[in-house]
Amino acid sequence: MRSEAFSPLHYGRALSVLRAFHIYAAPLVARLPDEIRHLIIVDDVIDALNRDLQILGGQKEQPEFKSALSSQSPTSLLAFSYVWMGSSMGGSIISRWLQSRHPGLPQQYYRAMAETGANWETFKAGATDWAGANNINEDDAGDAARQVFESIINTASHYSEPA
Repeated sequence: MRSEAFSPLHYGRALSVLRAFHIYAAPLVARLPDEIRHLIIVDDVIDALNRDLQILGGQKEQPEFKSALSSQSPTSLLAFSYVWMGSSMGGSIISRWLQSRHPGLPQQYYRAMAETGANWETFKAGATDWAGANNINEDDAGDAARQVFESIINTASHYSEPA
């Protein structure tokens, strides 16, 4: 995030895109085994996003997340969980940046993501075991995760710029 091009409006719009992803991904993540699912802390993340957006005054227009993945196969479930958890890795960095540059903005989402990110190593081990038990091809899983990430980018690019 570049500070000179950053505003509360842009921040709210970015959070709206992330909310669209998390809302879409939540029921998919819920289908994973409990030993993986509980590491993702779905409800806390979505609640934090909702609180931050409410503090910012909400966004009149909400983006619609459109996934490039059409199936709900084990590979797709793994991809969504991997992108969610991978995104959490930057939570503490972004939270610190916001605190130093924009301390008045709500940061509950990034704090929740930082908390989720603390589970990364355990998630990775559990997801790897689950992928092996479900015969998920590593290359297919990587391709699926890239498609999910590209879907987030596509959602953001189709979410109109504020006037």
